[in-house]
Amino acid sequence: MNILVLILTFLLGIAVGACLFVKKYLSVSKDNAAKEQKISNLTDVITNQTQLSNNIKIEFENIASKVLEDKNSKIIDLSKISLESVVAPFKTKIDEFKNKVENLQIYEAEKMSGLQKELEKLVSLNKQVSEEANNLAGALKGESKLQGIWGELTLSF
Repeated sequence: MNILVLILTFLLGIAVGACLFVKKYLSVSKDNAAKEQKISNLTDVITNQTQLSNNIKIEFENIASKVLEDKNSKIIDLSKISLESVVAPFKTKIDEFKNKVENLQIYEAEKMSGLQKELEKLVSLNKQVSEEANNLAGALKGESKLQGIWGELTLSF
């Protein structure tokens, strides 16, 4: 009988051990399932966070690009205004200089025209004086008889 009790105790120990093992196995399986679910949830969270991070990065780049474009546009506008304010006095002075040069050219053209007329008058007078000098020279070189007659006529008056 001892053996029977022993066998029964042994079998009972095996049954209790098997129950404890099954209980522990089920508990570990539940823990594993819970941990796998947590891992899955965390993986989803990481994926969502990564996607959100990428979206934020893209949105930041878009905003930064817009800001840079706006600032660049403002800088260009300010540069134009600044440059115009610097160049405007020079433009005014250049226009004034241009007008003075044009007026001087008109004045010089008028003077040249006047000089041309005076030269034409001098040429005409020079021609007339030359003709008269030639006539006088011809009269002085002319025939001596004619000179004599002229002399007698001059003396008789």
